[in-house]
Amino acid sequence: MKNTCLLILTLLMGLMPIDSASAQQNTFQLEFYLSAGDDARDAIQNTQGNYVVVGSTLVGGANYDPVISIVSPTGVLLQSKSFASTTSDFFYSICQTSDGGYFLTGGSFVNSNNYDCLVVKLDSALNTVFHKVYGTAGNDYGNSAFEVSPGRYTVTGTIALGGSAKPSVFTLDELGAVVSGGYLVTNQFASPNYKGRYLGNNEIAISNLTNAITIVDTNGVIVKHYPNSIGIYSTDIAKAQSGEYVCVSVANYGAPTGSTLSFAIIDSTLTNYVGGNSFKVSGKDVLPVKVIQDANNDFLVAGNAYDFNSGNYIPILLKLNNVGSLIWCHSFKPNSAISAKFNSMTNTSDGGYILSGNIGPWNNQHFFVVKLDSAGNSVCNSVNYALTTQSQSAQSQTTHSQYTGAVGLLSTITTPFGTVTPTVNLICLSTAVEELNQQSEIVIYPTVVQDAFTISCISNEMMELAIFNAQGQVIHACQAKNGTKISLADQEAGYYFIRGIQKDGSVFSAKLLKAE
Repeated sequence: MKNTCLLILTLLMGLMPIDSASAQQNTFQLEFYLSAGDDARDAIQNTQGNYVVVGSTLVGGANYDPVISIVSPTGVLLQSKSFASTTSDFFYSICQTSDGGYFLTGGSFVNSNNYDCLVVKLDSALNTVFHKVYGTAGNDYGNSAFEVSPGRYTVTGTIALGGSAKPSVFTLDELGAVVSGGYLVTNQFASPNYKGRYLGNNEIAISNLTNAITIVDTNGVIVKHYPNSIGIYSTDIAKAQSGEYVCVSVANYGAPTGSTLSFAIIDSTLTNYVGGNSFKVSGKDVLPVKVIQDANNDFLVAGNAYDFNSGNYIPILLKLNNVGSLIWCHSFKPNSAISAKFNSMTNTSDGGYILSGNIGPWNNQHFFVVKLDSAGNSVCNSVNYALTTQSQSAQSQTTHSQYTGAVGLLSTITTPFGTVTPTVNLICLSTAVEELNQQSEIVIYPTVVQDAFTISCISNEMMELAIFNAQGQVIHACQAKNGTKISLADQEAGYYFIRGIQKDGSVFSAKLLKAE
């Protein structure tokens, strides 16, 4: 990479190296609640280095309201907002957008036979840009949110078309108008849980399909798919640094023996099965949630073990090597908790991970947020969890085809978000480095990059800087100061994390989007 700062992999000035394996990192577990029915469904890190958590809270024992909360790098709850739903509304997914705001999707209850897809665009201060409901006559859900290019917001989920639930992809413009959409015919039960993951290069992987891996473009048109199923349904699909696809699925579902967690690697053409394994615990369902490749090319799989007898969950994290063999499995259920569950896992700029879910029994759940370091470790409530490895076999499935249909705007909502005040319990915390004062005015610009970005700060002192890709891998490290210009011209389109350490040990984090 050609740029104006010196490329170095070992940082100078007596500071520790900035890489996803050795950078100092905070870890914590946080519980907070508004009611006895809270659930965090997704969490990301924003450009200020804070964590943004979304979900829903049960109001008056009857209806759910959506909630968005901001948490600091040391587990301090900084802000929470919600709006009063007339029935029930949920947030399922969030992404930060190139303008510094947020794009969220979820569901909105109409009646017992009709949910609609909830879509909200907020600015950086959590003020509403647009708040709309989309769908058809039937159950519609927006389960994943991402921005594929500046001002183009894509929703993946479930849309009821032709008398059944269809895996769906539709894209909105900056004003919330539908500009494109695509739908798949399924060969399975109708599911509210179809979702997507943007893999870059105009590829979206659709999950919760018996056909383990189906890739569509941002218009919802099938690009390629693997015509075999490993398990009953997939829950997440990622693309490895090698170009291969990895898929986590649920297999052998149900009591009395319990389901297994299936991990499979398919080649870059989605033609050949490369390898993988299944993992189980007798008497429990082992349910995967998310898979991420770390800087050492190992894989971390977040999931849950569900106990048939008690009805409680245990949040777990598996570490697998690059051929799918188990390195370790840890549980992160606090000792005092009856039940806890992971719903999401996302990379953070320090090379670690932020996970969200709920804690407590089903009738008394609270928001649950866990920050782990780059090795997948935490200083508290992390114990070994025993799993049995099994071989797996692929079963032939019919391929999906396109379905012609359209999602429509059903209503525009004007109810503003208001501040709410949860009760907070910081379960545990390990602080590794001093957080940078938010008023230090270190910024990068632009935050949407075609070629290069520039560092701007009050001080002219050198800092040690590292750039991470979305998989948490260091792609560049250097010394930088005010005015330093860094090129990303030879990098793929997508999100990148910037992390700097100053002379006094304080840390600066930011995120930017490399446009196509």
